Amino acid sequence: MKERIQFEGLLRATDKESGCRGWCSKVTLYEGTLPIDVAFADYQISDDSVSPRLQDGTYELFVHGKTTRVMRVNGRWIY
Repeated sequence: MKERIQFEGLLRATDKESGCRGWCSKVTLYEGTLPIDVAFADYQISDDSVSPRLQDGTYELFVHGKTTRVMRVNGRWIY
């Protein structure tokens, strides 16, 4: 089953850190009626939620117990 959910995460670079919120896809795999695996993908960061504002660069997004590398280029998030 695939669903779109909100998340709260942490963006981190060498000398910067900021909390953030956004949306991602949550995919749950089932065997019969029992969930056997969960995966998250298609992250989208809400720029309004990032405080303080972060400069362009490479960041690590910590969310759902995992780390994903993201970039900010010309003020936009690239995944």
